Amino acid sequence: MSLEDSLVEKYLSGSYSIETILLIISGADSEEKLREYQLKIDGIIDDFLNHYEIIERPSYSDIWELTTASKLFDYLWHEKENRYGDDFLLKDVIDNQLNPKSKNVGSCLGLTSLYTVLGLRLGLNLITVSERKHMLSELIGENYSIFIENTNIRGFALGKTSKESKKGLKFLVSTAYKNRAFYREKNYDFEGAIDDCNSVLEIDPENLAAQRLLIWSRFHNTLSNIKPFNYLYRKPKKS
Repeated sequence: MSLEDSLVEKYLSGSYSIETILLIISGADSEEKLREYQLKIDGIIDDFLNHYEIIERPSYSDIWELTTASKLFDYLWHEKENRYGDDFLLKDVIDNQLNPKSKNVGSCLGLTSLYTVLGLRLGLNLITVSERKHMLSELIGENYSIFIENTNIRGFALGKTSKESKKGLKFLVSTAYKNRAFYREKNYDFEGAIDDCNSVLEIDPENLAAQRLLIWSRFHNTLSNIKPFNYLYRKPKKS
């Protein structure tokens, strides 16, 4: 049985962490694969702690959180300067971060997913902010709140949000599903796209992009199964 079965239900009930669900969505859908990537995250955390001295969290933690968050941001950019790319799934982003031959690491969604997962492991109070076509992190302390733009080397405490932004870790999950739905639809996997759109709408019922893509995918899924039209949906052969 795939770990994707009833995945959104398990996440919303608290059975799965944000890290676990993002890994499963990105293809770590067996216990062995999931453990493999959890160990890779362990390795990144260990390497970070070897590079930077992080003191034990004090009772008043605002300065500790700011310092730790800033060091984590600097570490990721130092390890891989050419960060912005196309990959949005956490598993791919982790591989890119660790592979010296990878030209880039990930999209705004992928980079924000990685920073969030690592930050939560370190004990940072992070949430994500979802814009219409963008994603960034927000660090929340007792007496402050700052935005972190993960696609910009000078993005620590730089990001801005609009009135239409949605805040919360759940939007990191719904956006991962939405982006995967668009990828599947583009590759003629209409049933997969429909499943992903339904997952988005379980988490974020007002997501207009997922609502439109769901209607579009259902239409094309129906048309692709009608004999006079199914030739339109054949994938081009690779030369």
